Amino acid sequence: MKNLILLLSMFLTSLLYAQEQTKTIFDVARNGTVDEVKGLMKQNPDIINQPNENGFSPLILACYRGNTEVAKFLIDHVKDVNYQSKEGTALAGLSVKYNKELTEALLRKKCRP
Repeated sequence: MKNLILLLSMFLTSLLYAQEQTKTIFDVARNGTVDEVKGLMKQNPDIINQPNENGFSPLILACYRGNTEVAKFLIDHVKDVNYQSKEGTALAGLSVKYNKELTEALLRKKCRP
């Protein structure tokens, strides 16, 4: 019985590890950490500038989802804070999910209102 419990525990641990390893930049933008963004950037430095299949950038997703720390990091590192999806920019996302700190950070980076 102990062996079965140990085996099951090892299986669940490896499953959780595999799930964390398959996070995309868009998953991380929504609810991940800056360290996870940096880890993905080590594999592909331009990953933070690429939109998803719906045209949303990681910055737009982080702002809309209120992932403040990741959004602040992206504001300082993306090529274009004014990137526009079919539904608007990161600043437009903040008009729905208002966050004064992120709005001010975008405006300091010359984001167009």
